[in-house]
Amino acid sequence: MIYFYYFLAAVSAWFGIQSLLSGFRYVRYVKQETSKQLPEYTPFVSVIAPSRGLEQGLFDNFRALLTQDYPAY
Repeated sequence: MIYFYYFLAAVSAWFGIQSLLSGFRYVRYVKQETSKQLPEYTPFVSVIAPSRGLEQGLFDNFRALLTQDYPAY
């Protein structure tokens, strides 16, 4: 009966080592993926500027919207 417990202990140790190695592989994967250069991602956007009448600073707000440095809006 004691050999059965030794067997279970060995199996448990083997699973623990496999789990530890998987953790090391995951850390290596995360470091590798986070060190990659991110691509230039600028999706098409729509700008909604609600306005009502001729408010003070309206033309300054429109000028700021139209002079944005975004390639496609």
